[in-house]
Amino acid sequence: EAGGGAICNCSSTAGLVVSATQTVYAASKFAVIAMTKGTAQEYAARGIRVNAVCPGATKGEMWLDVARNNPAFAKAVLARHPLGRVGEVEEVADAVLYLCRDATFTTGHALTVDGGRTAG
Repeated sequence: EAGGGAICNCSSTAGLVVSATQTVYAASKFAVIAMTKGTAQEYAARGIRVNAVCPGATKGEMWLDVARNNPAFAKAVLARHPLGRVGEVEEVADAVLYLCRDATFTTGHALTVDGGRTAG
């Protein structure tokens, strides 16, 4: 009714890079990306942009639990991030705000926020 808008779905880098131990989780996150792309095409004529954010390891409760309970795994995760750290929750929020406010010619996109994890 307002003549447009923006939707930002939350996926994960697991929807882009599949690990043998996360097949089901990865499938669910890939489904979010596929839904984003299809919905973007479906709603574009109504002025509604649909994108997804794909965070990598982010310093939320889940990461803090992993780092505390399995420091060796946490170290291995950090080694796969070219920036050498996990993301901050605020950095993911900034990406969502970008997709919803500033990216006015972007739709059907899955934006990674992963410190370079999926870059190579």
